[in-house]
Amino acid sequence: TQFVVDDVSKIIKEAIEVSIGGDAYQHNKVSQWTSNVVESCLASLTKLQKPYKYI
Repeated sequence: TQFVVDDVSKIIKEAIEVSIGGDAYQHNKVSQWTSNVVESCLASLTKLQKPYKYI
């Protein structure tokens, strides 16, 4: 049940790519992008079924 940094880094990078992709910076979308990235990361981390709490 070791925390695997490479797996988590991959999940985070994929979440950012899917949520933001190549979009140009838009201040009014930052909040939505942040929410999408966090939700995607938490969903993917939960699928790993590791005994950790994510906050």
